[in-house]
Amino acid sequence: MCSSDKYNSNEHIRGNKIVMKLAHLSQLFLEKTMADNLTAEQRKKNMQHIKSKDTKIEVLLRKELWKRGYRYRKNYSKLPGK
Repeated sequence: MCSSDKYNSNEHIRGNKIVMKLAHLSQLFLEKTMADNLTAEQRKKNMQHIKSKDTKIEVLLRKELWKRGYRYRKNYSKLPGK
């Protein structure tokens, strides 16, 4: 393993840890801000039709993460997902 491979591996691990922290924080944020009055099937149908970006909840979460000192890239191509 050359030094650049090790660097990329460490960067990938660090990226995964950040993604896990973001997922955990977003779950906490949603639990505190959202009372779910829908059934699982109704929620699924709603979520399938939501296609917008920069929704109010996303912006609030990003602002809160930034305020807490979590620095991240919004569209980082080396992480999994869209």
